[in-house]
Amino acid sequence: SSSAVDPASSDVLFGRGKPYQKHPGNLQLHRFTNRYKSTYVAFKDVHPRDRKGHEIAAAAAAAASSSGQIEFTSKQSIVDKVISLVHESGGRFLKRNERRGCWEVVSNIEARSKVAHILRGKRRNVPEVGDSSGASNDNAAADLPNHITA
Repeated sequence: SSSAVDPASSDVLFGRGKPYQKHPGNLQLHRFTNRYKSTYVAFKDVHPRDRKGHEIAAAAAAAASSSGQIEFTSKQSIVDKVISLVHESGGRFLKRNERRGCWEVVSNIEARSKVAHILRGKRRNVPEVGDSSGASNDNAAADLPNHITA
């Protein structure tokens, strides 16, 4: 079982509704997924064991990228890249444990599932970092309703 943690502004919080959507870490996650969404879609119809299909998708994604380099070889490699970007920015993936009344770090499997779900879904417009409408705050829990933080 995980130990209790306090959410920080760089953390990704699992949950539904505006408080979660507007949380700085969740906004940052959407900025990361928006960056790689078109590449992820290039692998959409490729079976995980189809090596030739992955080569074709990787080449198509590379051709569409600014560098022209093959950076990814599968959907999973894109998901792992987004997770590493969250971790590199100081973020964790947290879920509320209602029974214990605290936040806990989720498993890598749950984090992968969350990121893959976002990459498969509609692109969400999120303000860029310098935009005042997405202003972050270090006391991330302050913006969440009491029943979420208590």
